[in-house]
Amino acid sequence: MKLNFHTCSYQFIENDYNSDFRFKGMPVSSIQLLDPEHVVHIGTFSETMYPSLRLCYVVMPKELVSDFDTYFKSLHHETSSISQLAMMNFINSSDYDKHLLKMNKVYRNKRKFLIDCLQLLFREEIAISGDAAGLYLVVEFKNYWFTGNKLEKLQEKGVCMYSLYDFSPVQPEKTNKLLLGYGNIQNDEIKKGLEILHDMISQTL
Repeated sequence: MKLNFHTCSYQFIENDYNSDFRFKGMPVSSIQLLDPEHVVHIGTFSETMYPSLRLCYVVMPKELVSDFDTYFKSLHHETSSISQLAMMNFINSSDYDKHLLKMNKVYRNKRKFLIDCLQLLFREEIAISGDAAGLYLVVEFKNYWFTGNKLEKLQEKGVCMYSLYDFSPVQPEKTNKLLLGYGNIQNDEIKKGLEILHDMISQTL
């Protein structure tokens, strides 16, 4: 079975990614709130809770729920009912909102620590972007380029860093942009990893 969005007049699917943790500017309203009759809104609890929970959600008009339910059951993929009930009770009790406020503060501090370490070690040699929301940022090195071999050498030293293009259909042989995540990592690990990166760059320049 396939969902035919054209016959139902639904034209957009909105992925609610990175909206839970925002550190700059005002929160961005979802498109679904602006036009609930034409937008299907999807999201996940992987960042706000933990990835192994494997729970996501879909917000859609009632007239589409029945078809979606039939389609989803045909996939033969089920999530633990206990996990779903526990998450529902967590949300309804308002404890989920308190959890978000707490984690927003934790990640804001961790983000600041990462940025401070980057600026201390690399100073004017880098430009930081993409740090307004989410649990990662992009670092552009002005005078250094990374190849797959260099990133592998970092992994051998216990430092896992990704090229920005690892998540793109375009895969250049080298890049000067790294995607650095800071969600599931402690400050001492952040500092040590960046020091290893700095040492590697210093030795090859």
